[in-house]
Amino acid sequence: MRLRACLRRVEVPDSFPGRVVGLRAHGAQPLYPPEGPGRHEVPRRRPQGAGHRRLRLRRRAAPRHHLRQGAGGGGGGRPGGDEAARTRQRGLLESVVSLLPDDAPFHVSFLCCLLRAAVFLKSPASCRGKLEKRMSAALDQASVGDLLSVTLDCGGERVADVETVRRIVAGFVEREGRGGMLYGGGAVCCSAAMQKVARTVDAFVGEIATDQDLGVSKFAGIAAVVPKSARRFDDDLYCAVDIYLKAHPELDEIEREKVCSVMDPLRLSSSTLQIMLHALYYDQLNLRIGGAPAAKTPDPAADMRNQIMADSELIKENEALRSELVRMKMYVSDMHRNQGSSTCKGGGPKKPTFFSSV
Repeated sequence: MRLRACLRRVEVPDSFPGRVVGLRAHGAQPLYPPEGPGRHEVPRRRPQGAGHRRLRLRRRAAPRHHLRQGAGGGGGGRPGGDEAARTRQRGLLESVVSLLPDDAPFHVSFLCCLLRAAVFLKSPASCRGKLEKRMSAALDQASVGDLLSVTLDCGGERVADVETVRRIVAGFVEREGRGGMLYGGGAVCCSAAMQKVARTVDAFVGEIATDQDLGVSKFAGIAAVVPKSARRFDDDLYCAVDIYLKAHPELDEIEREKVCSVMDPLRLSSSTLQIMLHALYYDQLNLRIGGAPAAKTPDPAADMRNQIMADSELIKENEALRSELVRMKMYVSDMHRNQGSSTCKGGGPKKPTFFSSV
C-alpha cells in the first residue's frame, strides 16, 4: 500500500508516454529480453537461489545481445546501428530512473540490475549516481552476488568495474558516520548494519581476488574502504589476502606488503592462528624433504655423510621451530587471558589443543 501510494504521488511528465511510444515505434529493444508471460508484472522479492539463477541467466543472455559494444554486423546491417540502439536504450533507462519515487523502497537486486545496465550503456554520471545513492542506503540488504553483478563484465568471467562498488560502500560508510557512528580514534560504535556490510565486502573481495587483471591498488582500495573497527576479526580478510597472493605470484616485495597492509595480523582469531601454524609447519617440512640432497652415485660413505648432515640440519630446524611454537603458544595464552574471566569459569576438563602437545 505504501509503494502504491508513493507511485500515485509521482507526477508523470506529459511527454514521457509519447517518448516511450516513439521509442517502441522506432524499434527500440528492451534492456532485457522477455522472460515469459509474466514479464510485465511488478518485480517481487524472490528466494535467494532463484534470484541467483535468474541473475546468471541475465548475465549470459541480456548483456551479450543488448549491451554489447560494436561487435560487427549489429544494427541490422546499418552503419552505426548498434550505437543508435544503445542511445535509445540509454534514454529509456534514464527515463525509468527519473520516475523512481524517492521515498519508495526497492529491492537491492532490482537496483543492481538497473545499475549494471547503466554501466554498460555508459549512462550519464547523474543517472548512475542516483542508483548508487539508492544502493548505498540499502547496502546492508545486499549479498555478494548483488555486488558481483555490478562488478563483472558481460560474460560474468572477469572483473570490469570495482570503482562503482567502492563508491557505493564509501557512501554507506559516510551515511553511517552522519548517523552518529565514530570510526578511527576515540570511541568506536559500529551498528549491526555496518558489521554485516563488512562481512559482505570481505566475502566479495575474496571472490574477486582470483582475477588476474585486478591490480594491487584496486584490491587494497575496496578492502580498506570499510573501517577496521567494523570487523571483530580479520579472518575473512586474511583469506582474501591469501587468495590474492596465490593468484598473483609475480608481485614484488613492495606490492605484497601493500596487499598485506589491509589486514591486521593481531586481529586474527585463535582458530585462524592455529591453522596458520599448522600450514607453516607443513610448508617447512615439505621444503626440507624436497631440498634434501640426493646421491647420484651408489656411494655408501657419501650417503652416510649426507644422512648425518641432513639429520643435524633437521635437529637445528626442529629446535628453532619448537622455540617459535612456544612463543606463539604464549601469545595465544595471553589472548585467552585478556578475553576476560568468563571463559575461565568452566568446570569441565580442559580440552587438549595443538600447543599442549608441544
